[in-house]
Amino acid sequence: VLNALKYDAWELGNNEFKAHPDQGVTDEKLYNLINQATFPTLCANVTTKEGNYLPGVQPYIVKQVAGMNIGIIGVTSNKVKKYPQASNKIVENAVTTLKTLMPEVRNESDVQIVLSHAGLAGDLQIDKELADSGISFIIGADDHFVIPQPIYRSGGIPITQAGGEDNI
Repeated sequence: VLNALKYDAWELGNNEFKAHPDQGVTDEKLYNLINQATFPTLCANVTTKEGNYLPGVQPYIVKQVAGMNIGIIGVTSNKVKKYPQASNKIVENAVTTLKTLMPEVRNESDVQIVLSHAGLAGDLQIDKELADSGISFIIGADDHFVIPQPIYRSGGIPITQAGGEDNI
């Protein structure tokens, strides 16, 4: 369905890393989803134990829209750490990852969007700690909230969420 909608990108959420208990420790579900997508899969804060991005996954993309370069950076929830499927991965805090990555993305783009699956608390932490980093806005997920009007907190980065599967 997402391929038919011609999404520009998607961010891995915590559930993409969680296999059915009967499957044991496997990445089959994760890589099936990544391989099915005809658009970029993003996730900057989960890497292999060797420090490489997961196969088929990019930390960010830069998309040209109306003559502007739009940087879209993906980060996911720290919840991933608790799943057995993360035992062979490094899960870094989204704020730490963004502090490292933002100068590069800002250098390549006019507008910087964080596509976050870190939850509203994580998004508020990003806002608080990276207010001066150049992030234009955060499109969040994980909590299944519908936030029709952006939230502006301490740093002033607009934060929004579109809800979750129970809101579709």
